[in-house]
Formats: sequence, structure tokens, C-alpha cells
Amino acid sequence: MKNHLLSELDLLNCMSEDLQLDLSIEADAIENQIKANDNAFLIEQKLEELSQTIRMKWICKNIQHTSTFMRSPLQTPTTYGGTVHDFSYERNIETTSLEDKIQTSNEQVCWNNTALAFSSGMATLSTLFNSLLSFYSPSQNNPLSMVCFADYFESKGLLEVIAREHLSITYADTGEIDFNGFDIIYIEPTRYDWKMNYFDTDQSFENTIEDKKKFTFIIIDSTLSQDNTTRDAILAKCKHQPFTVVMECSSGLKLHQFGLELCNFGYVNIYCRKDDADIIDSIKLKQYIKKVRTLNGSALSFESASVLDAPFIFNEIKTNHYIDRVFENNLKLKKNTRVGGLFKEISTAEKGSPFVVFQIENNDLDDYGYLMGVLDDQSKQAGALFYRGSSFGFRHHRYETIIPDNKVRKGLFKIAMGFRKGPSFEFILRFMRELSELNNMRELRTRFPAITPVSFDHLD
Repeated sequence: MKNHLLSELDLLNCMSEDLQLDLSIEADAIENQIKANDNAFLIEQKLEELSQTIRMKWICKNIQHTSTFMRSPLQTPTTYGGTVHDFSYERNIETTSLEDKIQTSNEQVCWNNTALAFSSGMATLSTLFNSLLSFYSPSQNNPLSMVCFADYFESKGLLEVIAREHLSITYADTGEIDFNGFDIIYIEPTRYDWKMNYFDTDQSFENTIEDKKKFTFIIIDSTLSQDNTTRDAILAKCKHQPFTVVMECSSGLKLHQFGLELCNFGYVNIYCRKDDADIIDSIKLKQYIKKVRTLNGSALSFESASVLDAPFIFNEIKTNHYIDRVFENNLKLKKNTRVGGLFKEISTAEKGSPFVVFQIENNDLDDYGYLMGVLDDQSKQAGALFYRGSSFGFRHHRYETIIPDNKVRKGLFKIAMGFRKGPSFEFILRFMRELSELNNMRELRTRFPAITPVSFDHLD
């Protein structure tokens, strides 16, 4: 336990040094508490407070700096870290240095690659969809077809918004997609549903892709992916396929900010075949999408661009270490919890995911509300840091129930174990194992009778 606490303290020290924040007094006090074997839960609380101090000090320094520039600046705007982000007015901001970081680690032999940054993951998707609709201009004589292996409720909501005449949208329940039958293929490698199915590129590419003169755009949303396996497999299989463009997008809020949740942020890497350079070039396509980004107002703010000018953002070694730990912690929770009792199914993606989905019988929303009440009560009694809230950041431990469809009172309950290891991590493993030994909700209610359940009545 002591090693886990010291390890996190060392990480926070490295981050504060990267950001040139002097937090040595706070850090030294925590180190002394760890070495004195003080209460581990209280030390973990101190580490949580230190991470929040780092977050707030860095955000405040950037706000104080960027607020000296007008939204249509009269002098060349530079971030707090000294990077130039040129713009005549904020909506057309150039975030070249950040986009270079995004692109650098994604070089491919047969593909030209370029990157763009956006104000959020959903802003990224919205801008891409709007750009492609404009690119294709679907009509009776030029119908457009899209297939989606995806189930994230906000992505599906966005698809409902862009639905129109002469655009057909099909949802694939399996990873077997005929790439010859569609103009746009939208893939969540880890499908955001109760079972968290993983997209099988080998299955989808069993049939030879036919030569055609119409472009195929493949959009991969890798927000919940541990690595670039799906993207690399698709790039390898499409490298000899003319008229193919691959776009890998992601929310940069989730796994790239080390749990500090500094700002909303999304990005896309665009891959065009080098052999198609005379027909469509990644740079020209980027310029077109950038124009749509400006019109949509979906670029990063100058303040966000400055906040993201932190040395550890898109540092490949540090980021991969962080992501690997997040996925490792969630896999441990899944393996540690019994299936078949209270929890009828426990799911992570085939290749891992940053949270674990638990299903109780019927997935009843009121039952999940009671389960969340139990977790809230017992974690407070133990002194564990186990928060109810959305799983952004994946630093500490959170749980939530989302409602994919408000018309159906069914919930999707998940726990995000995050990066941290320590007493709260061990408490969750132990307590979830104890709960999994119960057979049903009736036994849960009997064992914990004086619980205030979480209410979802506000959804009615």
C-alpha cells in the first residue's frame, strides 16, 4: 500500500515540475505521512487534494495569461507556455503545435497523415459528419449510405440530427460489415453498450474490397480504446484500396489529461493514401474540414489551447503508462467480481476498456438507484474515495448509471476504476466481491435496509 501511495506522489511531483508549480511543501508533508504509516485513506485524500491543487493552479495561470488577449487580438497571441497560436478572431484559431503532437506518433508508411483539434469529442464528430455531408451532397441521383458499429447514446443522437432524405443510416449488430455497400463506415472499436462488443476487423474484411470510383470514408472513434489496434488494422487492409480515407477521432478529455480534466478537447487524425494524392490530399481535406470547424465554431478556445500546452499532454511514454494502468485496474475489477449472483453479466471489451459494465436482473433503473445508494453509504463509512459521477478523466474511482433511452427505464451501470491504486482501490475490489456473492436485489435490500437510493424521477 505504501508503495502505491509513494508512486502516485511521485507522479504528481513530476507533473507539478513539468508545469513549474512549486508544491514541495505540500508534497513533503504527504511523504512524511506515508513514511509514518498514517491512515491510508486520509493520505489518499491528501493526494486527491494535491492533484486538484495542480489542476487549479495550472488552469488559473493560463486564464490569467490568456485573458490579456482580446478575442480578436491586437498582438500575436502566445500561450502561457510561450507557444504561438495565431488567429485574427478566436473562432479561426490555428492550433498547429498541438496538432503536430497529435500527428507525430501516428505516422504510416502508405498514408499521408494530418491532424485537427476541436473543442470536444462530440464537436469533432459533428464537424466530420457535417463536412462529409457537404462533400457528398446527397441527392436522389447521388444517395449516400452510412453503416455504424456504434451505440454511444450521444453519437446516436447526433446521427438522428443529421438524418435527412437520400441518406440511409444502418446499424450493424456485429463486427461483420460489407465495406463495399457503404460510403461512410462509422466504428466504435469498443462498442458502448451493455456487452461492450469489440469490432473485429478480420471478420469485416473477409470479402475483397471491390474497386470503385466513389470515395469511402471510414471513421473510427477510439475514445474508449487502449491502443490503435483497430486503426492500424484498417490502414493495413486498405492501403491498396483506391478512394479510401480513414479518420480516427477521439475525445481528448478522457485518457490524455491524466485525470486532471483540464478542458474539453477532441481531435481527429486524417489518413489519405499516398497513391491517391492527385485525387484527394490529406492537407487539402484538412483545410476543408478546418473551414467547416470555423463555421461551426467547434475549434478550441485560446484558453483551452493554452491549458493543453502542458509538457505531459501527448507525451507518448507517459500517456501509454497512464492508459495501460487504467485498463489493467478495470480488468482486475472484472476478474475479481463473481458473475451469476447479483451481477448477471460483467463486461469489458475483448481488448479491455476504461470501465466495467455490470448488469443486474432486468437492468431496472430503480434497482440501480438502490445499488448506488449502497455504494455511496458504504464507501463513506469506510472513508474510501469512490465518487458518483461521469467517468471522465479516469484518475480516481467513479460509478454511475446512464440511461441510454429516457423512454425505457433501463440503466447501464458502470464502474471506472481509474489510474489510482491504494486503499480505496482495495476497498472497491473487496466490497464488489462481497456484493457479487449475493444472489439478487432482494438480498441486497435485506442486507442494507436503511439506504437512501439515488432517484431518477427527474427523468420523467
